[in-house]
Amino acid sequence: FIICFDRPGWYRSRLFMNLAIFATLLVSIVSMGDVVDVLFKLIGSGARFSVLVENLAVNTLVHLFLLLVICMLCHGELVKRKPPSSQLTSFYLLVSVGGALGGVVVSILCPLIFPDYWELNIGIFIVFLLAAGMVIRDVLGRPSLVQVCITVTLGMVLGLVVNAQWAIIDQQDSIVSIRNFYGVLAVREKDADNPELHNRWLVNGETLHGLQQMAPDRRREPTTYYGRQSGVGIAIERYRRGRPLRIGAIGLGVGTIACYGQEGDEIDFFEINPDVIRLARSHFSFLADCPVRPTIIQGDARLSLEKMKQSREYDIMVLDAFSSDAIPVHLLTAEAVELYGRHLKPGGVIAIHVSN
Repeated sequence: FIICFDRPGWYRSRLFMNLAIFATLLVSIVSMGDVVDVLFKLIGSGARFSVLVENLAVNTLVHLFLLLVICMLCHGELVKRKPPSSQLTSFYLLVSVGGALGGVVVSILCPLIFPDYWELNIGIFIVFLLAAGMVIRDVLGRPSLVQVCITVTLGMVLGLVVNAQWAIIDQQDSIVSIRNFYGVLAVREKDADNPELHNRWLVNGETLHGLQQMAPDRRREPTTYYGRQSGVGIAIERYRRGRPLRIGAIGLGVGTIACYGQEGDEIDFFEINPDVIRLARSHFSFLADCPVRPTIIQGDARLSLEKMKQSREYDIMVLDAFSSDAIPVHLLTAEAVELYGRHLKPGGVIAIHVSN
């Protein structure tokens, strides 16, 4: 926005419309790394393109390049249509309204209608159509052979872009996928036809939120971050001493901690995302199989604990409300830890998941 509006000379329409086509093609090829590997193999090359594009730096640079080109194209075309000074107030007002509408679409509308981040794939497709339309308009009036060659080339690229973006949207590797304000949750499973190997897990984006072995003799076995040799597992076993425990868990996941529940225990889960609660109850059995009925408190854990007038006197508090790098800092401040301390018994344990 600053570059295009401050110095319109930086924008060249013909350059950026061609760069937009190249960038959408590049991103589409990156998403089809396995297909490119097959093509390399057919021509006798042992190069592994998929390994290259799985590199975080490469993937990030490709998408940032696409973002830069799109922003230059859209803002450059906007500047070219800037009205005379007498109408600039209305012009900038409408630009601001457009930005606000974009925010509403992405943060409110898309989570309601899409189960995943499909607006990225749809946006890439729309940008390609916009740039291709500009290219076709630019070649009108040139020799017919040039028009035919460019149109056929654009048609081939269109097929590749559509195929790549649709392949991403049409991925059917989840039992169920739900999107809301907090992100995308998906339940996936493996070896559903083999009861002995059948596993089911919950992911938020690409962050694992818990896994359950579905075999009847193993479905109450704690897994992943809460296995019996984990910090949580060791703390619970060490502090049990043959007596009931009171456990507080900030972050439900699939309810794996309920595996440690025994008669007489009290287990409180604090979970802010209602869809996590719904999926933990409908697709996993940790909560239902627990000998005691865990209490699930929906809402922000810190606010919920602050509202409690009396100390819960937990033996153990487990703090695991983290997804990828989205760390809720307000749960880790000195004041927050002091609040947890007020809800602990003397000598109790706060177990914090620190892997991210």
